[in-house]
Amino acid sequence: MTPDHLIRIKPWPLILAPGTDAAGIRAALAGFGAAYERYFQDHSDGTQIMLDTLPRVAFVPGAGVIGLGRSASEASINADLAEQNLRVAASAEALGGYQPLPRPEQFLIEYWELEQAKLRK
Repeated sequence: MTPDHLIRIKPWPLILAPGTDAAGIRAALAGFGAAYERYFQDHSDGTQIMLDTLPRVAFVPGAGVIGLGRSASEASINADLAEQNLRVAASAEALGGYQPLPRPEQFLIEYWELEQAKLRK
């Protein structure tokens, strides 16, 4: 995983059960946003600007990966990054185990000062 992965697709995906209806999708989005706000509050030192709380990737078990974004191009890039992450995790598991970075380290990458500087402009 590179910093670009965290900056682009957030530390975790939205998980949707196959056949989730519109109300279920709205509830899942609200839950994702609340979890992301907790993640930010748990790791921020108060100097960071919180990014939006929307997911960039949705996983639908048994159906696939859905990239989300402001454009078709951005959504496609996000889906590609998520698929790459899945391949890396599967390969690592096959070699003895996959262990993601701890959330505090993920936060430091996602909220890297150089990225935050862009937001302050």
